[in-house]
Amino acid sequence: MSVTNKSKIINKYGTPVSVSRFIGDMPKEITETKALLGRASKSVSGTLALESDKECIMLPTIDVDSGDFITNLSHSETYIVVATHKEYFMEKALSMVLNIAKCEHEMDVSGLEKTSDGRGNIVNKFVEKYKHVPCYLMYVRGDTKSYDFGLNPDTEYVIYTTDLKILLTEQISVPINGQDLILKVVSTDYTTYPNLVRIECKKDTIRR
Repeated sequence: MSVTNKSKIINKYGTPVSVSRFIGDMPKEITETKALLGRASKSVSGTLALESDKECIMLPTIDVDSGDFITNLSHSETYIVVATHKEYFMEKALSMVLNIAKCEHEMDVSGLEKTSDGRGNIVNKFVEKYKHVPCYLMYVRGDTKSYDFGLNPDTEYVIYTTDLKILLTEQISVPINGQDLILKVVSTDYTTYPNLVRIECKKDTIRR
């Protein structure tokens, strides 16, 4: 298949999507384009649920990378890019193929910040650090720990999101069914998936 034919297929049958990326602590839309969305032919992770593991095919010239967010503009669904590779014919790039996971939730992150009080004393205050960050949240069942041997014994939830700086002292809040799930960070992994962070958490009984 030629580059021209592949591009025609994407532009004709593709779904309108936007690509956004966190710059510092704020999301920024990079571009709007069209993409072919469907179920992934193979999973890039043994821990991501199959129904959340999908494939997105874009024009090869689109600026997109792991850790970016893809929003289906027709259905207001947001996905995080887990991995990318280009599809080639001979030496020409036909398309950019993305493995994406559906973000069913958003998270807020709060942490300690040094501030001064009215008398000039330096005090630690718990403040909001990130807000409304799309994420993939997974509840850790007993069988999950049986094949994911790297999980911390205290871990109850695993979150995948873009590689924001998350500290072990910080607290994560995830709204679910009208209530906030308050989580304490157990560990973070910035190595397994480039431009992503894998956050292991457990329930936090203290709301700060």
